[in-house]
Amino acid sequence: MTGILAALDFDPRLDEFDPARPEVIRDPYPWFDRLRTLDPAHRGINGLRFLTRFADIDQLLRDHRTFVRGDFAEVLARNFGQNSLNDVMGRFMFALDPPDHTRLRRLVAGSFTREKAERLRPRMRELAAGLLDDAIARGGDTFDVISDFAYPLPLQVVCEILGVPPEDREMLRSWTNDITPTVDFVISDEVRARGIEAAALFKGYFLALISLRRRHRGEDLLSELLNAEEQGERLSERELISLAVTLLIAGHENVTNLVGNGLLALLRHPGELELVRRESERVADVVTETLRYDSPVTYVPRQTAKATRLGEVDLAAGESLVALFGAANRDPEKFPDPGVFRLDRPHKAEHLDFGRGITYCLGAPFAIVESEVAFETLLTRLGDFGLAIGEDELTWRPTIWARGLERLPITVTD
Repeated sequence: MTGILAALDFDPRLDEFDPARPEVIRDPYPWFDRLRTLDPAHRGINGLRFLTRFADIDQLLRDHRTFVRGDFAEVLARNFGQNSLNDVMGRFMFALDPPDHTRLRRLVAGSFTREKAERLRPRMRELAAGLLDDAIARGGDTFDVISDFAYPLPLQVVCEILGVPPEDREMLRSWTNDITPTVDFVISDEVRARGIEAAALFKGYFLALISLRRRHRGEDLLSELLNAEEQGERLSERELISLAVTLLIAGHENVTNLVGNGLLALLRHPGELELVRRESERVADVVTETLRYDSPVTYVPRQTAKATRLGEVDLAAGESLVALFGAANRDPEKFPDPGVFRLDRPHKAEHLDFGRGITYCLGAPFAIVESEVAFETLLTRLGDFGLAIGEDELTWRPTIWARGLERLPITVTD
């Protein structure tokens, strides 16, 4: 870049930023760096403001009165019509503001404690070992970490938690794949149609499962939630269905992407891979640093409830904001040398992936324990391994809200 553009340090490609573009999905971090440096509250496609600084997004997450989720059910109705998708997703807890969010969180919080997640650790280890053994038996020295291990592990865990019978899990996996992309703010007509159909199937399935659990309670989460009561309140059927679908989407999507992103980061940083092999307790650091280094959750949307100032930018009431976690977690003002994967990084646990305050992810304890088990299993049961394909052959899933590999083939060399 020369002349006036160089003198002004201005990059005209800022106006081309679109998180759905294949080159951005493949490697968004150069784009995030330019936005954070030159235009940290960039007004881009569809009039959305993209936020990239850690301090700004941290403030946004903590101030739930100024920066609100808005009426998600109304957005769904406007974008998709009044149909099964609205019925299933309109009461997603992560899309609600107080007092609805507060009431739902209070009713279910006791089911998502670290203590309960730790109780499941032995079962998670059993499932992980079985999946890895099966993958090696089928593929020998080469197998796909995503499809053979990182995807089915959290899916099995969340289905067991919900009480979904084993014979139904592949069916729910297919529906989840169809409904997940509808969370993005730019989707095709084909994705929209598949999402609506999947929502209808989910609704019918969980209505039947809830009806069964009302008659015959078990040890599963749905039975536990049917018993959940505080101050005379209960979850409605619509809320139960929304919660079940939320768990299926977030409960396995984020863990799958976290494991794939983290293993790739270790392969790119062989010194860190050798360190965690020597010191197995470092798997907790692998999980935390992956959440910072290559965030499986790309963004959260918010709206301004009133005129306010964020950083150096004045925002009007009603502005639509997109808080880019991947950009904030690589802000050098917060994390020096952010593009380096370091297990001994100070303050890495201050990443934004699980939110802040009342927005902190309810399922975080389960995601952390599952991911620790996944890395522990891979790194202790496998010998030396490496990518079975060239890095230029890696492909990323074409979703905006979630960042993850479509496949990660590895070859075990020892």
